[in-house]
Amino acid sequence: MYIRMFTDWAALDSLYEEFRSKDVVISGEPAIYPDGGPWKEFVLQDCDGYGLAFGGIDGPKKEG
Repeated sequence: MYIRMFTDWAALDSLYEEFRSKDVVISGEPAIYPDGGPWKEFVLQDCDGYGLAFGGIDGPKKEG
């Protein structure tokens, strides 16, 4: 099961660094996908083993 949360890239980078500084288990390092954005995402694992995905686009969404 995954829960997804969305924000812009600047906030996403800050959030990632905050989680890293608190030794949160990161199960998916930040990755950029060109489709639908481009889209940037990272995934962490909660204490019950569930994945929490945080992602967002850089600027307005590209059409097409």
